Amino acid sequence: FTRDAGVSALAAAALLAFGITAQTHDSISLMASFALAGLAGYQVVWGVAPALHSPLMAVTNAISGMTAVGGMLLLAHGSSG
Repeated sequence: FTRDAGVSALAAAALLAFGITAQTHDSISLMASFALAGLAGYQVVWGVAPALHSPLMAVTNAISGMTAVGGMLLLAHGSSG
């Protein structure tokens, strides 16, 4: 728990430093969303039981593959028309 709190505090400090030096509100909003998603993802990934790891990874890989194929189809369609 202490290590997780330290990681969260470090991420919050980095986000604060970025907010002080950023030029636009949009960049601060995007970085805050990215940081919160990263922290949530970290907690979710490390909370998975070892027995569920392989099935969840298989589904994640399938979703990534569909996303990649969809992106290639969009790029191919956009360049032809």
